[in-house]
Amino acid sequence: MPWIAQLLIGVALSVVSTLIQQATAPKAQKQLPGMRGQYSTGGTVPMTILLGTVGTPGQLEYSATWGNSGETPNAFLADVISLSDHPITGITARWIDSQSVTVSGSGHVTQGYPVSAPAKFVGYGWSETYDGSQSTVSTYLTGKFGSDPERPWLSDMIGEGIAYAIHTARINEKLWTDFPRYMHQVQGAPVFDPRLSTAAGGSGSQVWGTSSTYTFSDNPIVLIYNILRGLHAAAGAFVWGGHATAYQLPYAEWAAAANLCDAAVTLAAGGTEKRYRAGVEISLNERPADVIRELLVACNARISFSRGQYHVLVDVPASASASFADDDLLIDQPIDFSQFPNLDDAINGIAATYLEPLRAWEERETAPYYRTDLEEEDGQLNRESLKLRCVFSGSQAQRILKAVIEESRRFKRAVVCLPPAYGQYRPLQALSWTSAEFQYSDKLWLIISRTED
Repeated sequence: MPWIAQLLIGVALSVVSTLIQQATAPKAQKQLPGMRGQYSTGGTVPMTILLGTVGTPGQLEYSATWGNSGETPNAFLADVISLSDHPITGITARWIDSQSVTVSGSGHVTQGYPVSAPAKFVGYGWSETYDGSQSTVSTYLTGKFGSDPERPWLSDMIGEGIAYAIHTARINEKLWTDFPRYMHQVQGAPVFDPRLSTAAGGSGSQVWGTSSTYTFSDNPIVLIYNILRGLHAAAGAFVWGGHATAYQLPYAEWAAAANLCDAAVTLAAGGTEKRYRAGVEISLNERPADVIRELLVACNARISFSRGQYHVLVDVPASASASFADDDLLIDQPIDFSQFPNLDDAINGIAATYLEPLRAWEERETAPYYRTDLEEEDGQLNRESLKLRCVFSGSQAQRILKAVIEESRRFKRAVVCLPPAYGQYRPLQALSWTSAEFQYSDKLWLIISRTED
C-alpha cells in the first residue's frame, strides 16, 4: 500500500483527530469509559449501560442470609448484584474470588443454577441471571426475604429494565475466608446493526426502533453507530447518546467500516480473531463524545462530520477516491508544506494497558512496541503510554500500538487549492497526487480538512 500523507485542502486546520490525539485527549472529570474491578456498594452510583463484551463486578444492591446447613443457622448468603440499568444479552463467564467457574444450565433449584466446576465450589454456589426483560419478581427473593423485618424484598421489586444476578453461597469455613467476590463477563445490550437490516440497506430482519429485533454485537463501529443514533428503552423512550438519523450515517460507508472490524486476522500463536472488538461500561453522566473517542481508538478509526453527515474510517484508505496532478492545482495559490514536526511528537516506542478476560478482566500491560530504527533516526527514545479501556485482546492492543506509531511518522502535510470539481471529496477520503516537481507517483494523501471559497 502506498505511504499515506495528510492533505489539507484550503486552509491548514485539521478537523480529523489523529489516533494519538484521540487516545491521549483530556476527558471530562467524570468516570472514564471502561470497566471496574470491584463492585460498588452504597452511596450514589451513576446509572450504567453495557455495550459490547464487558467485564463487570456490578453493584451490590442487597445481601442477606437464610436457612440452615446442619446445625449452622444463616448458612446461605444471597447477594443481589445489578449489572446494568439497561437490558443485556446475557452472561458468558463468571468468576468467584478471581477463579473462573462454570454454572450449569440444568439442575435449577430455588436459589438458581448450581456451580458445576471447579469441584470445590460444587454444592456451595448457585447463580441466577435476569437480563432486564423480566416482568415478574424473583420468587426466590420474595420467598426467603419477603417478610424480613428490616429489608423485605417486596412483590413489586421486579427491576424492570435492570439486568441483575443473584449469587448464593453456602457456608464453608475452608472455602470462604471472606465474603465471596464476583466478576461477570457480559454480552451487553442488544443493538441495531444496519448490515442486518434490509430496511437500512443491508440484509435481515432488524428494524431501527424495534428493539426486539436487535442482537448482540461487540463490533466497535456498530456500537458507535448506536450511540450516535441514541440508545432507547424497550418502549422507545430515549435514554442516552445522540439523535442522528439514518441519512446522517451513510450505510455503505458504515457497513464497510464494520465489515473491516469483523475481518479475521491470523494470530502468531495460531488461529484467528476479529480484527477489532470492543466493550464499554457507560455511566449515564458521561459525554457521548468521550465514549465514542475510546471506541474509535479501540478500532484504529477516525470520524468526521461533513455536510450534515458522519463519516468514519477504520485503518487507512485502501485506495484513492480520485487523483490529481500538478496541472490541476490553482496556479495563483501557493502550496504550503509542513513536514518537520516537533521531535517530541515523533513516537518510536509505545506501550498500553488493556483488560484481560483470562485474568478475570484485570488491567494488564502489553509488551512494549519499540522501533529501534526510528529511535536511531530520531536520536532519542520517545515513548508514549496509552490506556485502551475498551480493548480486551492483547493481540488487538498490539495492532493498535503499531498503527499509532505508523501514523505518528506521517510527517508531511500539504495545503493545496484544487478546482471546484474536487469539492465533492471530504475529510477521511484519499486523493492520489502525481507530481513531476515533487517526484510523486500516485502518492496517497488523506484529506483531514476541507474549506470552500
